[in-house]
Parts: sequence; C-alpha cells; structure tokens
Amino acid sequence: MELQRVARETLEGGLRAVIGKMTPEEIVEDRDKFVATVMHEVTDDFRKLGLIIDSVNIQNVQDNQQYLESIARKASAEVTSAARKAEAERAAEASIKEAEAGASARTAAAERDAEAKTAEAVSRRKAEEARLTADKAIAEADNDLRIRKAELAREAELKEAEQQQAAAKAEEARLNATHVAAAVAERDVAKAKAEGEAAKVLEEGKARAAAVELIGQSIQKHPDALKVMLVELMPGVVEEVAKSVNNIALGEVTVIDGGNGQAIAGAAMGRARALSETLATLETILGVDLREVSRGIAGNLGKPARADTVE
Repeated sequence: MELQRVARETLEGGLRAVIGKMTPEEIVEDRDKFVATVMHEVTDDFRKLGLIIDSVNIQNVQDNQQYLESIARKASAEVTSAARKAEAERAAEASIKEAEAGASARTAAAERDAEAKTAEAVSRRKAEEARLTADKAIAEADNDLRIRKAELAREAELKEAEQQQAAAKAEEARLNATHVAAAVAERDVAKAKAEGEAAKVLEEGKARAAAVELIGQSIQKHPDALKVMLVELMPGVVEEVAKSVNNIALGEVTVIDGGNGQAIAGAAMGRARALSETLATLETILGVDLREVSRGIAGNLGKPARADTVE
C-alpha cells in the first residue's frame, strides 16, 4: 500500500510539474503532448521505485475558475468547427473527387465508347475487306473454273476432232489400200492379159514369119508356086473386089433410052468397067500381070507333071 501511495504522489508531482510547464491551452488542446510530457517527467522516478509506467490516461482536466473548461469548450468548438470544416473540405474534396471520378469515368466511358466504336468500325472495315477479298477470291476461282472448263471442253473437242481425223485417215488409208490393192490387182490382170496377148501376138507373128519364110523358100525353089498361089487366091480376091463394086450405091437410077438400047448397055458396061479398073489397080499393087499368069497357068495345065529335083 505504501508503494502505491508513493507512486501516486510521484505521479501527482509529475503532473503538477508538467502543468506548471505547459499553458492551459496546450494542456486542453494537445492531450497527446500532455500525456507524453507527464510520462517523460515521472519515468525516472518510477524506475527508482522499481516500477515501469506503461501508459497514462487523463480523463478530465479542470480548475476552480472553470478556465480550463472554457478553454476546453472553446477548443472543442474549434475542434468541432475544424472537424466540420475538415468534414466539409473532405465532403468537397469527395464531391470534387467524385465529380472528377465521374468526369474521369465519363471520359473513360466516352473513350471506351469511342474505342469501342473505333474498334467496331475497324472490325466492320476488316470484315468488309475480308468479305471483298473472299468475294474476289470466289470470283477469281469461278473465273479460273470457267476458263479451265473451257480449256477442258476445247481439249475434248480437239481430241474428238483428232480421233475423227484419225478415223478418217484410217478409213482413207483403208480405202486407199483397197483401191491400191484393186488397182494392183487390175494392173496385174492387165499385165497378165497384155503379156498373154503379147505372147499370142508374138507366137502368131512367129508363126506367120515361119509361114512366110516357108512360102519364100518354096517360091525360090518353085517360081511357079507364086503363080499357083495367086490363082488359088484369085477367086477370093475377085469375090472381095466384086463386093466392093456391089457396095457402090447408086440409088435409084433412071435410064432413058432413045430406042436403040445403047443407054441400057452403057449402064451395064459401067459396072464392068469398074471391075476392070479394080483388077488393074490390083495388078499395079501386086506388080503381076494377072492375064499373063492366067494364060501361063492354063498352058501348063495340059503338060505332064515333072518331078522336082531335090538338092
């Protein structure tokens, strides 16, 4: 109990010392300074007592003249005014800050809206560019497809034309081969016929030549043989000559006779003269006097035959 009393008295002494050093306004207005000064004043004394002062709580300060109370009221009023002022300032600041925040928010919102609109415009522009690019690509692809289809159709037409041309060439070649084969066959047949005719003519020529040669040899050996041959040929020659005379067409001939018969005799003699002239022409061609040959043959008819001497 004694220690408590000493401690209380030491604290009271420290309080009085501090109150003596501070003005009433400082004690009322600045309680924190007052408490700190008191603790600084009594700390050493408490340490000597073996005590440690932890904190000091001053609940009320008053005096008999209520000076400190008036100061406290004044200080409280000032504090209240300051608080109100501070509150008003804080409210104004808050309003300003709120307004600034609202303005900033509106500005940010406007900026965001502008950015959004810009982004939307850019997006629409990019989408339009992409659409135009896609449309262009589609148009180019369609054009390339049409060109390729036209090229394929042209290639198909060319191939078909080539195939038709090849078929036509094959048919032409076949026909040419057929015609050539037919022509070759006809040529071979004609050649064979010509060779056969030539061989026949050659053989006939050879036979005639051999016959003529034999006749010539016989005539050389027997000169009268020619005359005999001519005599043997004479009937046929005369017949042919007579045919030539008969072939002279006079049409209808009217003979006017004066009554002495000379006109009719002249007409009959005309045909005889034509025959005589024909025989004369034949003698000229043959170079033989047919009348002399006829007389010689007639003279030899009465003579005996003699044997030919064969050398």
